[in-house]
Amino acid sequence: MLHVEILERNIKLNFSKTIAFLGAAGTQLSPVLYAKQKGYRIITIDNKPDNSGHAHSDKSYNVSITAHSEVLTICKAEKVDAVIGYASDIASETQAFVAYELGLTGPLIEANKVLINKWEFRSFLKAKGLQSIFFQKFEYTQLEGLQLILESQFNKEEKFIIKPTDSAGSKGAYVFKLKDFALEKAKQSFSFSQSKTIIVESFIDKKSPQICGDGFILDGEIQFIDFGDGHFHDFEKSPVPFGETFPGSYKKEIYDQCRNKLQAILSTLTYEGPFNFDIFLTKNGDIFINEIGPRSGGNYIPDVLGIKNGFDFVGQIVEFYLGNSPVFASINNQNNIASYMIHSASDGLLNKVDVVEPEGMHVLSKKVFIKENDSIFKFISGNHTIGNLLLQFDSKSTMLNCFKSLNEHVTITYK
Repeated sequence: MLHVEILERNIKLNFSKTIAFLGAAGTQLSPVLYAKQKGYRIITIDNKPDNSGHAHSDKSYNVSITAHSEVLTICKAEKVDAVIGYASDIASETQAFVAYELGLTGPLIEANKVLINKWEFRSFLKAKGLQSIFFQKFEYTQLEGLQLILESQFNKEEKFIIKPTDSAGSKGAYVFKLKDFALEKAKQSFSFSQSKTIIVESFIDKKSPQICGDGFILDGEIQFIDFGDGHFHDFEKSPVPFGETFPGSYKKEIYDQCRNKLQAILSTLTYEGPFNFDIFLTKNGDIFINEIGPRSGGNYIPDVLGIKNGFDFVGQIVEFYLGNSPVFASINNQNNIASYMIHSASDGLLNKVDVVEPEGMHVLSKKVFIKENDSIFKFISGNHTIGNLLLQFDSKSTMLNCFKSLNEHVTITYK
């Protein structure tokens, strides 16, 4: 029996299209707002009733986006024209399943499976000769013997990283030297995995900054791609970015190499649609693809790229899933646009968030995802984000300098 809570709002009589959005969190709101502005009928599916996207929907279902069969039943009943899993690997998996079953535009199931699972992705790259490092998968049943296995692979001073195989947003990712390995952290990593599996892999010594961005591939060719810098407080202690700045800091030759490698991977997978990526430039100058997400990036990256390049990137993604041909703009590196995830250095209860604009910085939008008196946590995982700022800067140097001390201009007060 399908158990749902359904809310109907402002039902119109002349909707041109119906779209099901899988997930209604604050970071998934942009395509919902685009659809609302276009007059499309909006269905949100998310088992967190307080998520802000529900307030903008015409009908909402209190159903987990991981419940493939239930989501399919809803989409059939609502006669949807598109299903969209925005900025979420978990949502993209269900999107691929529903799109296949209903004959809608969406990611291929097999390509999606490879891209959202870190073990599958590393295995695919190795098998195709595209990239290889040491990596090994562990089940939760191997937890107690994990340290002995690691001791057989790494020396005491060698770094490695553990992370859930099937979780995004850097949740449950930890960097260790063998001498400092903590079994409790491994347990936490397992807790973020639906399948209770983690991957251990060699730590890549890389140059800073990390390369991030979004792109779009269609008919086997990358049609649009833009590169930026990912910003971290301390990657080894907390490998989760607090912001992204565009344009990026490396030379065009580096980004051309990145594009070519992404093209090779995605075309081999026959994946089509929006994609998000994280790339390392190693100390040896090699391009290392850390992750590719088969969906738009989180942290409002599509919004940033749309503002920077003068087109509605989010809107083009929605139209693509409706079966329309997307239209992209040329890259404009004269605009300096950034996304900053509001976050805390300690645990507490939220009072308010204040932002002071230093010279040369302009706040384009401010979103706070939680309410006054809600619990906030020290920022060591992507799910600890409090809100988001979209920012514009007068120059690239101003942008990069501001990001070194942006926490001094974003003040969080506690109860």
